[in-house]
Amino acid sequence: MDVQFIICFIIQWTWGFIQNLSGLCMAVLWRQKDWHRYKNAIVTHYTNRKKARKGYFAMGMFIFTDDMLPKATYNKVLSHEYGHTVQSMMLGPFFPLVVGLPSMLRFHYFSFLKKRGRRPSEKYSVRYPENWANRLGEKATGNKPIDW
Repeated sequence: MDVQFIICFIIQWTWGFIQNLSGLCMAVLWRQKDWHRYKNAIVTHYTNRKKARKGYFAMGMFIFTDDMLPKATYNKVLSHEYGHTVQSMMLGPFFPLVVGLPSMLRFHYFSFLKKRGRRPSEKYSVRYPENWANRLGEKATGNKPIDW
């Protein structure tokens, strides 16, 4: 393990304890494929049995992707979700309210519109906190984030 990973691990498990404990519990419960390290995060792949898009998301240092994620967009999604991991380190215990809740509400709003055959008037990543996650993810990983 490198020093940067250890420092990020300590920050995540002290300052960002709430979202990391939640992420660890979800990773243990959902883990059906594999885990791997991505920068200073742990990516968990899970099998989407119902084939209903749950989305890709980050909880602290845990990034979740399902088996429906197209290979062509994999690194872009990881870059975006890694941006949320950076937000977690920056905001610590405030992350769930400042980023998690707005992000979850935005995701469900867009899903609600799509289920009713309505098209959102803008891209998902245009507004806070998704645009901030894209900027942080691109800076931290060097990869272009997803622009959905």
